[in-house]
Amino acid sequence: MQLFVKAGISLLLITILVFRIEWQDVWGHLREINIWLIVVCIGLQILVYLIGTRRWALLLALHRLGHRFKDLAVMYLIGALFNNLLPSSSGGDLLRAYFVYKQKHGIAIAVSPIFTERVIGLVTLIGLAAIAVSIVQTSHPVAETFKTLLPVLFAISVLCLVLIGHRKTYRPVHRFFQRWRRVKAVDAILHIAEANHRYLNEPRVLIRLVALSLILQGIEIVLFYLLGYGVGADLEIGHYMVVVPLLFVAAALPITIGGLGVREAAAITLFGLHGMAEEHAATVMVLFLVVLLVTSLPGLYFFLRMKGHKDFLTQASHTKGLPL
Repeated sequence: MQLFVKAGISLLLITILVFRIEWQDVWGHLREINIWLIVVCIGLQILVYLIGTRRWALLLALHRLGHRFKDLAVMYLIGALFNNLLPSSSGGDLLRAYFVYKQKHGIAIAVSPIFTERVIGLVTLIGLAAIAVSIVQTSHPVAETFKTLLPVLFAISVLCLVLIGHRKTYRPVHRFFQRWRRVKAVDAILHIAEANHRYLNEPRVLIRLVALSLILQGIEIVLFYLLGYGVGADLEIGHYMVVVPLLFVAAALPITIGGLGVREAAAITLFGLHGMAEEHAATVMVLFLVVLLVTSLPGLYFFLRMKGHKDFLTQASHTKGLPL
C-alpha cells in the first residue's frame, strides 16, 4: 500500500510539471548539450557513490567485521539502483542493512552505520546551505527567509547530535527507556542508539565522516553547476551551494519513489527563486535523471550477478526488525 501511495505522489508531481513546463524549450537545450560534459557528470556521480561507500565502511570498521571495500562498494551500487530507479518496498538502505544483518551481526550493527551516515550527511547538507545562504545575494523574499531558517535548523540539528553523543544527556534518557527493553522494537532502538552514541564519541571517525560528507556534497554541487553551465543557465556557483543541498533534503523525504517528483519540483521552485529560468531548471533535472539512470546500471549488473538475488530481495523485504 505504501508503495502505491509513493508512486501516486510521484506521478501526480510529474504530471503537474509536465503540463507546467515548456518542453519545446527544454528539448532545444538538450540538443545543444555537450556530450562530454555529461560523461564528466557521470564520472562525478560514480565518485559520489564511492565516497558514500567509504563513509559506510568507516563506521563498519569500528565493529571489526572485516568487510572488503570492494564488497561494500558493490552493495552500495546495488542500493543506489533501488534508491534511484526501482519501485520496490526494499529501498537501497534496507538492502545494505540486510547485507550486514544476514551475516549474523545483529540489527544494531546493520542499521546504525547507515542511520549515522544519513544523519551526518543531512546535517552537513543543512550546514552547507546555511553558510551559502548568508553569502549569496538574492532579492526574492522567499529566498531571504532561508537566511534565518537554515541557520536555526542547523543549530537544532547540531544540538540533537550533541544530546545523543554527550554522556550526561544520553545516559538519563537511555536509562528511562530501558524499563521497556523487553519490548523487541524498543530493545532494537536502544541497541541502535548505543551504537550511534559510540560513533559520536569517536572524534577522529566523526571528523573524517563530516569531511567525507562535505566532499560528497561538494561534488554534487559541482555536478549541478556543470549541468547548469551546459544548458546556458547564468547562475553563480554560490546559488548552487544553497539550492542543491535543499534538493537532496527534499528528495530524502519518504513520500515518493526515490525522490522522483518532489526533487524535480523542488529544483524548479528553488532555482527559480535564485533567478534561473524555468526551462533551464527543468533541463538540468532531466539531465540529472539521465546521470542517475546511467550510474545505476552498474548496480543492476551486480544485482543480477548476485547469487540468489531474488531470494535476497524477498528476504530483505520481509525481514522484521530492520527499522529502515
